[in-house]
Formats: sequence, structure tokens, C-alpha cells
Amino acid sequence: MNRYLPQIWLLIVGLLIAIFVLLLSSTRINSNLFDLLPSNKKEQYSHELVDNFTSTIDQQLIWLVSSDKDVEATAQYWVDALRSVSGIQSIVGQKSPETLEKWTKDALSFSTLIPQKVIEKMQQGVYPSWVISQIYSPFSGVSVAELNHDPLLLVRATILEQLANNGQFSMNNGWVMVNDAQNRSWVLLRATIDPSYQGMLDKKALVESLSSYEQALIEFDPTATLLKKGSVYYADFAIKTAEKDITTIGITSMLGVILIFFWMFRSLRAIGVIILALMIGLLSGTVVVLLIYGEIHIITIVMSTSIIGVAIDYALLFLTARMLEGHQYSPMETLQQIKKPLAGALISTILAYCVLLFAPFAGLTQLAIFTMSGLIAVFLTIICWFPIIAIIKERKLERTLKLADQILYVLEHSRIYRKFLPILIVIVSIVGVIQLSHNDDVGHLQSLPPELVADDHKMNEILKQSSSTQVLMVTGKTSEKVLENLEHLYPLLDRWVEDKVIESYQAFPFLSVNQQNTNIQLLEQVSSELQNLYDEQGIDVQTQAHKFEVVPLQDWQDSPISEGWRLLWETLPNGESAIIISLGEVLNVNRLIQDVTDQPNLYWIDRKSEISDLFSQYRYSMEWLLVIAMVSIMVLFMATKGLRQGFMMSIPIILSVLFPLGMMGILGISLNLFNILALILVIGMSIDYVLFFSSSQKSSRHVALLAIVMAAVISELTFGLLAMSGTNAISGFGLMLLLGILTALLLSPLAMDRKVL
Repeated sequence: MNRYLPQIWLLIVGLLIAIFVLLLSSTRINSNLFDLLPSNKKEQYSHELVDNFTSTIDQQLIWLVSSDKDVEATAQYWVDALRSVSGIQSIVGQKSPETLEKWTKDALSFSTLIPQKVIEKMQQGVYPSWVISQIYSPFSGVSVAELNHDPLLLVRATILEQLANNGQFSMNNGWVMVNDAQNRSWVLLRATIDPSYQGMLDKKALVESLSSYEQALIEFDPTATLLKKGSVYYADFAIKTAEKDITTIGITSMLGVILIFFWMFRSLRAIGVIILALMIGLLSGTVVVLLIYGEIHIITIVMSTSIIGVAIDYALLFLTARMLEGHQYSPMETLQQIKKPLAGALISTILAYCVLLFAPFAGLTQLAIFTMSGLIAVFLTIICWFPIIAIIKERKLERTLKLADQILYVLEHSRIYRKFLPILIVIVSIVGVIQLSHNDDVGHLQSLPPELVADDHKMNEILKQSSSTQVLMVTGKTSEKVLENLEHLYPLLDRWVEDKVIESYQAFPFLSVNQQNTNIQLLEQVSSELQNLYDEQGIDVQTQAHKFEVVPLQDWQDSPISEGWRLLWETLPNGESAIIISLGEVLNVNRLIQDVTDQPNLYWIDRKSEISDLFSQYRYSMEWLLVIAMVSIMVLFMATKGLRQGFMMSIPIILSVLFPLGMMGILGISLNLFNILALILVIGMSIDYVLFFSSSQKSSRHVALLAIVMAAVISELTFGLLAMSGTNAISGFGLMLLLGILTALLLSPLAMDRKVL
């Protein structure tokens, strides 16, 4: 080896560090899954709008409080408790008399924002007669004061229309009440989470505080029932699941790896040089991706674990050879012996990842570039530095080597192992793959807490609402434009209700300037007609005293009258705006999607389905890419090793992919993207095992065996234990690795060239 290579590689690594530091300040970690779609598949609306809507909803907390005693006192106790919780703001509880007065005053001032049903009455000419009927009805309770303040009874008409649309709600002493099917009364309470509470620790502390006050609420009123809803509760469950995984799986795997290293090498340096190689590999992959893309996607970071598994294999082969044969060969001679299998493993793995470069998805090409760059850096680190820094004590391990020789003899000569075991695995794989099913529903990737799910269902039932993530969004370049676009769509929404496409919808209660001006003309006409009726009936009321003016959007948003509706409005800094239309149950989603496609500025947003479709497309593409990769590797092996030997070397790699798939089918576990991603890592490690065996001479096969067994055990501890995770996506990932690595370990000795015995 050129004596200047270590220095050259040191300079290159230093350059990589310098570039990384320079890029770090401007580095963007992209977490938007929709950026992984091909550019021609992306929607035309701004995803920032939807992200902002999602962020706003995620900050909301809703509770329903009920009691067999005094429900109002119990609700007040919970409101007082919420005021003591750090991170909770904008608590909506009992309406004060001042707020109710302000609401009534604004409702009168905002008379141009009358509901569509009231407008239709005016257009049909029946509104004046309705006002007279309200005045003379013994049940309406119209007072002289109300008539003087609101001679057109617009506030009354608006409230009655709202009650018709939200009949389940009522107001009692300032509390918003709702009755369930059993006529049990519930108080509706809302609050907002402080936007600064974004970190996992903040959310965990917030939920812990809320939980402690829930216990105090039950002590205050043992008959109380509290239903809760909010994404922060689900986030806390995910955090607790992750903590459990870290404490049980993470610590177990870390201790296991450390114990194995000390048992095998008796050296901290062995751990240090492997970590060094891994860090340089991750550094190289990150820098290359940032230079090409200017950002790195979160999926690439997550899947960078593929470097860890393969890089450990490379380093362990060198360290094991030095430990067992250090007395026979110098470090450089050891490197010369393992350079060929290392280079073969690197080239084969890179070839497998090269296939991902042809995928139409940015995430896969970025992952391929990251992994290839990282593995090349790990390989160069071992070649240039390990002969100098990887100095470990020689150990004879006579009993271990004797056992290894016995195992090798059985593996080389056992008919059962070399023929019947692969046939058995093939049969099991075929039987399972036939039964294999796919499930790309993103909702099944995370297990949900039963208590929260039950609360969610109960609240939806009481409030007559849906937890669906599907929404209908109207957009516009300006606030005024989005309102105009919305008003043009109301005939379509009415048609949907008539055709049973949707059960119902709620019109947004703010109107465009054009519509308000139209309403002003209509109101002035009705005002004149009513004045004539009042004069005829001898009612001393002056309708002309009230002036109708256009309501500015900001005034409406600052008013308590827009409470709740503000959550459905979003405006970006550039002025682009959007409104979410509140729909009842969707009865014909296919018809709805078809009609939406024909409408400009109208979008059906189904984030769950879109992400599920994205995962489905990735999974489907990766399945074919994995097939192409395995065929390419088989062709490469046959071209370089001959037909027979190349075929035998391909068997462990192919079966290490097929057997986990077959077991998934037999166990009735549906296949998803994360299972396929795990197979990428399985292919990389199985290539290493095969080439380490096939390229080793008989005298050094015990080195390959020990290195492979140790690498497999470490990989199983590092990745396989993920199968114990409480998160479905992670446990599926771990299960595939557990089965794939085990299969590769069992079958990789088939790659040994029996001519070299």
C-alpha cells in the first residue's frame, strides 16, 4: 500500500468535516413526505397551507365533562385546573356576561354576514312576514328592547339558523352544553397548547400535568366523567412507547454488543475503531447528499442504519483476522488477505443500491447516494487506517477454533445441510409468499392507546362529528379571492347534499366584499319593506336607524363571534389563503373526488390516504428494484465465479429475502414499506457473509466463520431486537431483519468453494 494513503485519507476526512461544518448552518432536514413523490405527481396546492392547518389542529385540546352531581361546578373545577397547567392557553370555558354581550353586539354590527338561508327568505320576499310572525307569536318572546336594538331581528334569525344546523348544542349559564343519546348533559371545553411546546419533553410534561389534574378531578367529584381529545395525548403515547423501546431494547442491545466485543477482543480500541469507521461513513454520506440536494430527507437519516450493519461486517473481518492470525501476518498482510472479499462485498452492495438510482422517487435515489458514499468511506477507512490504528491483542481461542473447525466440516460435507435445508426453506418461502398480503395503511404502522381511541369515538358520537383526516379545502391568491371562490362552490355543495354525496355541510360564516355589498342592497330593501309593515301595524320602530356596512375580515376574526371558525382559516405570508369546509358524513367519496378534480381552487385533502398511497408506491417500486438487484448480483457472481459457484453464492442472498417474506405470509402479517426497507439491509449483509466465505481459503475459513457469526449476533442485537418494539412499523422492520439475518447466517456457508478444500 502506498505509504501516503493514510495521510491522503486524513486530508479527505478533514475536508469532509470542514464541508459539513460549512453546510451545517444552512442545512435543511426535510420531513415532508410529499416531497418524496415524483414532481409530476405533486398536487398544485401549497402544502404549507395544509401543514399550517395541521399544526393549528394539533395545538387544540377538547374535553367533555359530565357529572351525576353538579356538572357546572365540575366543569369549573377543570377550567381552574387548566389555568394552572404550564403550556395551556386560550381556555374556552364559561362565557362571561361581557363576552355574551360583545357577541350580541357584534352579531348586530355584522348584519351583512347573515346566513344563506336567511338571505333566501329575503330574496323570496317572506322575511318581513316572518319578522311580524315572531313579534306576535306568544312563544317567541320578542321584547321591545330587542326590537328597538335589532328592528330586522337579524340576530334572532342568525341564532335560529345556527341552532338548526347545530341542534345538539345549547347555552346554559354561559356554558356550552350538549346531550348524548341517553340525555346525559356534557359541558364542552376547549384550550390551545402554547406553540412553543413543540419538543417531546414539553409534550410529555404537559400530559403528565393534565393526568395529575384528572386524578384530582375524580377526587373532587367521584361521579365525574372526562372525555379528552388532542394530538398531544397520542404524541405522549408515542413518546412513552419510544422510551420503553430505548430502555428495554436499546439498553439490552447496547450491553449485549459491548459484552460480545469484550468477550471476543478484550479491547476498547476494537469498539473505538469500529465507531470511527461508522462515523466517517455517516459523515461522508451526509456531505455528498447535502452537496447534491442541498438538504437531506428525514427518511434518508432513518434508513442510514443500512450503513451500520454493513460497515460492522467490514470492520469485524479485519479485527477477527488480526486477533486470530496476528502472530502469522503483519497488519498489511492481513489487509492484503481480506482486501479481495471486502472489495467484492463493496462492489456487490453498491451494485444493489445502484438499482435504486433508477427509481422515480427522490427518497430512494437520495438513500442510494447516501449509502454508497458512506460504504465507500468505510471501506477506505479500513484500507488506509486499520493496519495502523486497529492494534488489538492476539488471542488463541483454542476451544472456539476447534468448534469452528467442526462446524465447518459439517457445513462442507453434510448432505442434509447443503441440500435438504435450502429445499425446506424454499418450500416454506413459496407457501408463505403465496399467502402474503399487503397493507400500506399508515394508520396501522402505529399502535394506538385503547383509552384514547374509546374517548375519541365517544366524543364523536356525542358531538355528531367525525375524526376523519379528510377535508375539503378552497384556496385563493388573496383572502378576498378565496371567499369568492368559496361562494361560487356553494351550488356544487348543495347539489352534493341533494345527490347524497355528502350528508351536510356548514357554510363559512364570513362573506366576500362583493357578497356583503349585495346583502347590503337586499337588507336596505327589506328594511324599507319592514318599515312599511311596522307603520301599517302601528309598531313604533324605526328600521332606518341601523346602518349596514361591509365588515372587515380582521374585525370578524378579532370578535368572539368567529370563535371556532378561525381554526378553518389559514393565510400565508404571501397572502395566499385557504378555507376548510366543514362537511358532514361523506356518503360517496368517489363522486366527490371526481367532482373536485373538475373544480379549480378546490381540493380534497386526505393526508392519511395520500401518505398511504405514497408508501404503497414506494413499496411496489422497491419490490421490483429488489428483484432487479438480486438478479444483477446473481449475474455478477456467475460472471466472476462461474455458473455453478455463482449460483451457489446467490442462493443465500435470495433465500434471505424470500424466507422472511414467506414467514410473514404464514404468520398472517401484512407487508408494508418498512418490511421492504429492512430487506435492503438484509441484502447488504448477506452479500458480505457470502463473499467472506467464498473468498476465504480453507486455512482462514474459521476467521470468516467467527467474523460472520459475530457480525450476525451484533446485527440481531442491534436491529433484530426491534421486533419487540411496541410500534408496529419498527417491530415489522425488526422482524424482517431478525429472520433475514438468521437465514443469511445459516446459508452463507453454501458459498464456500468446495474445490478449495
